[in-house]
Amino acid sequence: MNTSLTEEEKQIILQAESNRVSGGIYSEDGHRLLKVLGHQEHFEVKYGVTTICDGALGYHAYLRDVVLPTSVVNVGKCAFVHCPQLYKVEMQGVKYIGDMSFALCKSLTEVILPETVETIDNGAFACSRIEQINIPSHIKTIGLSAFRNTGLKSLVIEKSDDDSEKCMICRQAFKHCMQLKKVYLSKNVCLNDDTVFSDCPVLKTIEFDNPEVACK
Repeated sequence: MNTSLTEEEKQIILQAESNRVSGGIYSEDGHRLLKVLGHQEHFEVKYGVTTICDGALGYHAYLRDVVLPTSVVNVGKCAFVHCPQLYKVEMQGVKYIGDMSFALCKSLTEVILPETVETIDNGAFACSRIEQINIPSHIKTIGLSAFRNTGLKSLVIEKSDDDSEKCMICRQAFKHCMQLKKVYLSKNVCLNDDTVFSDCPVLKTIEFDNPEVACK
């Protein structure tokens, strides 16, 4: 997936900024959300958009909730980074959540991920306040520091019985989750190394459904 802005798209944004446009700026074919301008509190992405580009809604001080239609499959790098009031995100068809997409969203305590999600990339939710997360059963990758320093209290990763592909959890993915107490990992879930759950002081139980295949 390509979530980065082209030079032409950067020019579209610059033109919109010079014209003091407020709201969503989309690619000419309507398939990509390039940027959201202005002080938006609520934003609903238009149906037909497949990609939220890198940094599209990052650093929006007033943004509180966002709705992504079923057409959106890719959420780019830093798409919502450091939105301090963002507390609600609705996503229905997303497959890829990019680096630092929701990092530093200090009001984000719960996210409901659709079953379509396959990749949660590096630092995607790092330093947010997430206390609950449902990990989809067809997940393939949870990246480096994906949930580092969050408020997670428990974690269940249960792969679908009809999905033989392994899920790889990369190093430090859940590091420094100070409230994490219990973890369950089903078969075909693999830990990249022994730092995945490092510095989780109250973590008492890590249950593996199938230990011989659970660790790399």
